[in-house]
Amino acid sequence: MKKARLSVLSCVSLLIAVQPMMAQQPMVRRSDIGTIQAEKALKDFKSLAKKTPAAIAQAKGFLKSKYRCLRHGEGCSKKERAAWAALAAVVATAVAVGTVKQIKKIDVHEVLKKKQVAEVAKPVGSAVYGEMGVLGYAINKNNIELAKEAIKDRKVENGMILAGRPFRVSALHWVARIGNRNEIAQALIDRGVDVNKVSGDGTALMSALDNNKFVTAQLLLNNKANLEAQDQHGYTVFARAINDGKVDVVKWLLNKGVDVNAKNPYGNTALTQAAELGKVDVVKLLLNRGVDVNAKDPYGNTAYDLAFTSSIKQLIQAKGGVSGVK
Repeated sequence: MKKARLSVLSCVSLLIAVQPMMAQQPMVRRSDIGTIQAEKALKDFKSLAKKTPAAIAQAKGFLKSKYRCLRHGEGCSKKERAAWAALAAVVATAVAVGTVKQIKKIDVHEVLKKKQVAEVAKPVGSAVYGEMGVLGYAINKNNIELAKEAIKDRKVENGMILAGRPFRVSALHWVARIGNRNEIAQALIDRGVDVNKVSGDGTALMSALDNNKFVTAQLLLNNKANLEAQDQHGYTVFARAINDGKVDVVKWLLNKGVDVNAKNPYGNTALTQAAELGKVDVVKLLLNRGVDVNAKDPYGNTAYDLAFTSSIKQLIQAKGGVSGVK
């Protein structure tokens, strides 16, 4: 077996040393990113061992030389012990996700002379996490502890913490689109991210509701997300929901106090917009929520005039809707 390959696979075997130690006490302080990744990797350790029994067997010699360092701190500093733990964890994760061929040999002792412990994991982590980066990977996997550690290391730039490579995007918008990652979203907000920042295709609230992530939307609202904020085209989250015919989102927004007669950038009310686009379910909802049935667009047309189908026209007429055209 090639020397570089043996070194990588040997690092995987460090988990054998980490496992009994973690059952008794933390290897390093709780906030260390290496420890957090080690804990995650250990959850999949049994399946990993089944996949790579030969690799673990090959690494026994290396394990003997590092075991006392990892478990007892003998013959190495706390920084070095933490570094080996971090390296073992990210390499184990790499093997688990099938990217071991991308890992390059790292001289941990040399790195320790120049960088902090957190830096040790980054070169390996780049190969493990790929274009997502550490934070993107943590968001996708809903790895809360890893995400929080990554967030601590990031700067808030122009109201955002960016994630992913090479096309860096707002981490909060990323979380909002996926949903069910409220602890990560809250950590980003607590770090100073602007909850109303317009990025990509709107605000984080728009990203959440575009994907029907109501729990995340509520968290954003609890953190002062603005229901009247506009995207690059001047549309509010309500106007977007009307345009897309998202009746559940429209209902949710109305229950949060959005004006049922609010207008879009072109002067159309929610009803005239929904009627013209043929969003029959949205039309029914608006008619039952006290909408002004005869409100006019900038050209004097009412929803009755703009109705896409005769059935929508009949619904509007039944609620007192008439033509605005003289």
